[in-house]
Amino acid sequence: MNPLHDSAMEVLTANGAFEALTTLNLSRCQVGADTSRWAASLPNLESLNLSITALGYDGLIPLIECCPELRHLKLDATGLTYQGVRALAQSRQCWRLLSMMVTVLTPAGLGVLFRSPSLQQVERLELGAGLTRENGKLLVDGACPNLKFLWWHGSELGEGVEAPIRGDAPGPVPAVLRGAAQGEVGA
Repeated sequence: MNPLHDSAMEVLTANGAFEALTTLNLSRCQVGADTSRWAASLPNLESLNLSITALGYDGLIPLIECCPELRHLKLDATGLTYQGVRALAQSRQCWRLLSMMVTVLTPAGLGVLFRSPSLQQVERLELGAGLTRENGKLLVDGACPNLKFLWWHGSELGEGVEAPIRGDAPGPVPAVLRGAAQGEVGA
């Protein structure tokens, strides 16, 4: 674990030092508990990796509010909960990449996210738990019309989900999932 903390990020971003920054990888750093101290100093941030950090709901909200250009967000192995997923769904961002592997995603939270306008532009989605038959159907029915890459972490997605996503279901494979039938989707 990198010893970089939120307080150090506050110092590093002070006085607009990183105002033009568009990509930031803080994976494995000890940040995320109090992003309010530095998020406002990154108004042009487009891509942020906070995987394996202390990020929870209280740290996620300032990032969503203060980084309007944020489109790529990696939250693998964080404290992301239903409340945080709901905040992602209600945000003004148009996500292009969301990665939420090894989190405690619930089927309800994932359903809220799939039903939100914030995922209309998503091209890459990396999931941990939470994908059920109902949520799989949302994908098949076009919840993420620009989806090009889907990855899930787990041995199964839930009863009835794998066949349509893998393209084994009878009938045509929806355009959004054609890549899945060709092996571009991982399990």
